[in-house]
Amino acid sequence: MDRSIFGKFLKTSPFVKIQKTFNTLRRQASFRDTRGESQRPQRLYACILTVARKVGHILFNPAAANVLASASGDYTIKLWDVEAGNSKLSLEHKDIVQSLSWSADGSMLVTTCRDKKLRVWDVREGKAVVEVAGHSGAKNSRAVWMGEHDRIATTGFSKMSDRQLGLWDIRAAREPLNGFEILDQISGVCMPFWDEGTQCLYLAGKGYVMPLITLLFRRRLTN
Repeated sequence: MDRSIFGKFLKTSPFVKIQKTFNTLRRQASFRDTRGESQRPQRLYACILTVARKVGHILFNPAAANVLASASGDYTIKLWDVEAGNSKLSLEHKDIVQSLSWSADGSMLVTTCRDKKLRVWDVREGKAVVEVAGHSGAKNSRAVWMGEHDRIATTGFSKMSDRQLGLWDIRAAREPLNGFEILDQISGVCMPFWDEGTQCLYLAGKGYVMPLITLLFRRRLTN
């Protein structure tokens, strides 16, 4: 392909263009090792994720090297082999994917969707092993896998626009444990984060969230 034509394609294509900034990343990328000294990575990968719609989320698999999940506006999650630069699997949804999170061993993926469903995917089988009703409100919901536990935390809204928090056991995920907990009536989306070191769930977002939530969830994990 003529280089000028290829350059024009990169400028006008709606595709995700990781390769466009690869040379800059290769020059600038660095990290600090356990001694606090600056190091440069031995290898960087670049690929073009050829998806026809805007990509909303990307997340590397925590256990499998060079496996990346991307969620796009075509209602799919694609699993990519970053080194080969191609998609290995596509997980079909019925609406826009709002969040995704890997299990600790990288074999499962949890997603929330604009159709108000919570899904847990077995990525080796390429199918949803859990599909249940999530938060009923019209605003976005989020999910995070709680480390090595068989638990998932979700945040979202009720039909009355109350901000909610849910804890799910994937072995019996028909509904959240003890139902949804109301946090407050603030309109901002609450983002859940799991810290494996402290075994605590942290919530980030606009407004005040009770700090006892992390203690409450820690107690439940031991039950």
